Amino acid sequence: MVAPQRYPAQTRVEQSEQSLDTFLAATFRHPLRIAILRAINARPGGVSYRELTQMLRPSNAQSIARHLRILRRVGAIVPHVSEDTDGISYLLAETPQAQTLRVMLGAATVSSLEERWKQADLLQTVIEATPEAIVLAGEHGEFLLVNHTAESLWGFAKPEGISTRNYADVFRCYSPEGDLLTVEEMPIPRALAGEVVIGQELTYERPDGTKLDLLCNAAPIYSSAGSANAGEQRIIGVVCAFQDITQLKALERQRDEFLSIAAHELRTPLTSILGTVQVLLRQVARASDERPVDLVGMKRGLDRVNDQSQRINKLVSDLLDTSRIQAGRLEFTMEPADMTAIVREAVDGQRMAHPGRRIIVTAPDTSTPVFGDAMRLGQVVDNLLTNALKYSADKMPVEVRLTSEEGMAHVSVRDYGDGIPQEAIPHLFERFYRAPGVEVKSESGVGLGLGLYITYTIVARHNGSIEVESTPGHGTTFHVYIPLERAESVGA
Repeated sequence: MVAPQRYPAQTRVEQSEQSLDTFLAATFRHPLRIAILRAINARPGGVSYRELTQMLRPSNAQSIARHLRILRRVGAIVPHVSEDTDGISYLLAETPQAQTLRVMLGAATVSSLEERWKQADLLQTVIEATPEAIVLAGEHGEFLLVNHTAESLWGFAKPEGISTRNYADVFRCYSPEGDLLTVEEMPIPRALAGEVVIGQELTYERPDGTKLDLLCNAAPIYSSAGSANAGEQRIIGVVCAFQDITQLKALERQRDEFLSIAAHELRTPLTSILGTVQVLLRQVARASDERPVDLVGMKRGLDRVNDQSQRINKLVSDLLDTSRIQAGRLEFTMEPADMTAIVREAVDGQRMAHPGRRIIVTAPDTSTPVFGDAMRLGQVVDNLLTNALKYSADKMPVEVRLTSEEGMAHVSVRDYGDGIPQEAIPHLFERFYRAPGVEVKSESGVGLGLGLYITYTIVARHNGSIEVESTPGHGTTFHVYIPLERAESVGA
């Protein structure tokens, strides 16, 4: 028996240069062309020209020959020498575009195919415009249609010659628990096995080593319409959609971490308050004429309650300010103000709260006029001082400097702590962000990661700017610039 011999692929170059919608438009443009394709697709061994003229009567033989030439030119069919006859028979080509054609021929009726080429361009446009990644795969897992979003997520163009046999070589996918997925556990092979995949989460590792969290949905395509339980049906392809949920998963992790830290930050002062109050109540209960209440000890206890209450109040205030910022409802009372007085008042407050710390202030004796909300600007200086004191050792000073330069009031707050990693600086003013590896040196608690976010927002609302200088091991300096107001405006 002589094996079929294929002619050299006459149209490989042409086909590689044409898009899928152009290919489908050429193949489905004429009803006779569709009839030829269906006849060839129905005969796996190939159909000769003579057989086509008999099968497609009363179509004109010259018309059949002309459409055969067109289909060969676009790469839809290829000729081969039949093992049964001396003549030439025709088969559907074995290319990704022809595979798409085969799926459509198997799934459509003759009447619908006459309009299918018109829909192909629309389908391609819709898929490309879809923000989700879309893949249309054939019955062996070969990729028939892939949109640009999918290629962008993968980090490479649609792989040629791929099938379920080599998925594991091309795609490294992990379960949410971190286990490497087998081919059978991936969405497309699952759908090819007849399963409708809904909401499968996985982690995909790109060639450059970065990892993306993906949400995948996939469903099988059957050879004919109707119930998927019909015995005569077979799976001829799969449509798979997946979207990048990396940012959503990061937000989930950030939310969970925030809730854990917020609970800890609130529980710590509440525990201290509760313990102190219980001690004071026992002292009062035991008091008598012979054993009066220790007023000195009670004052120390009440001072501790007050300090911890102020800490809780600061946490709640930061949460409320963040909520107002997100809603666009953070209120400002803009009026002439004195930046010198604002800085000195903030420093005095911190000195009272931290009597053992040394805060060095360099500020002019005269006023530094700005136009803004004095309370919010004081909040900026207070937040920066709080961070400087928290992240530097008790014995180290914190320096605050106020100058006027180039039409701006310049406030700098410097500490001598461990500094901030350079890679963390671009993220310092993000909501809930805490620089990794930066340890609290004094006080307790790590905060909610809201102080600098609120500070940045307040400075921006005053048309100012904020900058950070930090050298690991040598401390950090924050610079705030607020536009100066004309002296006559302050006195108005």
